[in-house]
Amino acid sequence: MNSEKLNVGCTNIGRTLALMPNGDVKICCGHPIFQYVDDPNDLYLIGNIMREDLVSMVKKAQSVLLYWWIHFLGPKKILEKIGAKESGFTSIYHACNVIAKNKEYQNRIYEYIEKHKFEIFINDIILSDNIIRLENVIRSIGLMDKLRKRYNSTSQ
Repeated sequence: MNSEKLNVGCTNIGRTLALMPNGDVKICCGHPIFQYVDDPNDLYLIGNIMREDLVSMVKKAQSVLLYWWIHFLGPKKILEKIGAKESGFTSIYHACNVIAKNKEYQNRIYEYIEKHKFEIFINDIILSDNIIRLENVIRSIGLMDKLRKRYNSTSQ
């Protein structure tokens, strides 16, 4: 697998929800969603549709720094930041699954977040290279010129 594709954020977390047969709602699309069935400490569990409305669960999930961190930085880079010894990932989902299965890594991630909240928020989320990637996409589809024309004509 192209290692560059492993060094990206997971754009599915926060955009994709999985409804499990028992009513659990998970904020993930990959195979980690099946890791812990009926585990209230499941990393990706945001609630249960039988006890909570979906809007509340999504709003609650939107305030979880870990999900934003996974979205912008990606699971492989997060594992590197906490000093995980895992390697040889075959996909972004493989790295995410390692996090889902390994309680020690989860604890280290939460400890890291607790100590470095501001750094994570600023460097890994706000100033991430995702803004650069977004600009490249906007340019590649010709939207940059359209936006420039639109905003230049309104400012005069």
